[in-house]
Amino acid sequence: MEIYIEYVIIDNMAINSLLLWSAALTARIKVKWWKIMLAAAIGTGFACVMPFIAVSSLVLAGIKILIAPLLTFLAYSPVNVKKLVWSTLIFTAYTFVLGGIILAFIYMGVNMTLEKAAVYYSSSIPIGAYLAGLAAFGFLIFKLNEFIKSEKRLRQNIKKTVFTIDGKKISADGFIDSGNTLFADELPVCFVSNKKLIALLKNEIASATVTGGKIISGEYMTVAGSSAFYGIEKEIQVGEKTQKAVLTVSKAETNRYDIILNAVFMEENYENN
Repeated sequence: MEIYIEYVIIDNMAINSLLLWSAALTARIKVKWWKIMLAAAIGTGFACVMPFIAVSSLVLAGIKILIAPLLTFLAYSPVNVKKLVWSTLIFTAYTFVLGGIILAFIYMGVNMTLEKAAVYYSSSIPIGAYLAGLAAFGFLIFKLNEFIKSEKRLRQNIKKTVFTIDGKKISADGFIDSGNTLFADELPVCFVSNKKLIALLKNEIASATVTGGKIISGEYMTVAGSSAFYGIEKEIQVGEKTQKAVLTVSKAETNRYDIILNAVFMEENYENN
């Protein structure tokens, strides 16, 4: 058998570096590239010598399992134990995900090959599937981290909100939308987005219309054009702050939060008032 050790080195350096960087990105760990490369190089060294280790498959599997925390420790230290454990679990999970993606491309027939050439491989390497798998994995990690960032920003802007609808005191999750700067009758406008709360608010607006209560109306612009709204004045408590506002119905329902708050409820806006 011909042995081209450079393929083993290039392959493992690329995969280890990508996995370590991806795990650090997901775990929100600041890393230095030289540490990533050092850990990847040590992992590559293990990959080169493991085929020559004369031990049982069970022992070999145990060695491979122990390599993961070693690599993450070398790449991410100094870091607290909790983050180290979390990043190691992510690194291990990503290893299986990447392997699964490459295997899927192999079964899909992405079979441009590089002839068998390494200590580590027992058959020809489907380089097309390998490259496609790396690209797909990179895209997946990018989208996953964009989602995590989005969810983190969302959570930071969700506050406990208290108000009344149709005579009922409501404790809800309010999303402070910095883009919601809509005012009506000099009051900030907030949109109820929870399906059940929308039904209660519609009942109260209908009752106010019948009994001659005050209805506040206005228009706002959307991508589809202008849209009219009808609401009622309410006192809304966000955290320890209380503000009079117009409560109206959102055109889009969501279960991620119950009410879309006006930008005036942002802490910096309170401080400036």
